Formats: sequence, structure tokens, C-alpha cells
Amino acid sequence: MGTAEPQVATGAEAQLTDGFQLVIDALKLNGIDTIYGLPGIPITDLTRRAQADGMRTIPSARALLLLPLAGEDAPHAVRGS
Repeated sequence: MGTAEPQVATGAEAQLTDGFQLVIDALKLNGIDTIYGLPGIPITDLTRRAQADGMRTIPSARALLLLPLAGEDAPHAVRGS
């Protein structure tokens, strides 16, 4: 078995990230390009950064109008049953 040498980014290679960016990257890697949500302080930065990264965000008032399109695959809390 070989041993892995630790790699350290230097100079221009070093880039910091945070939880918001990790969530955005994970969503995009899974093919999600639209976020439906309730706007508010806990997720304001997330939605701003998602929009800046090319994702579409729809506030809950508009999301409520889309509920009839959710179909049987939507969670019960979303469908209201």
C-alpha cells in the first residue's frame, strides 16, 4: 500500500470556501438549478450567492402558486395533505 502525501495549495491555488458555497456546489452537481424557499435572514446570503452563481431562486409566495404542479412526488408538507 502506498502512502498519500498531503498537498498544500500555495499562492494563486489557495481558495477559501464556506458552507454556503458547498451547498450551492452540491446542488449544481446534482442538477438542481432552481431553489424554492421562504426568504428570511437565515438564508438571505445563500439565495444571494446562489443567484450570483447562476441559480434561479423563487420566494415562497411564488412557490405556493406552483404547488399544483408539484404532483404526487412532492412531500406531504409541500402538498398540504
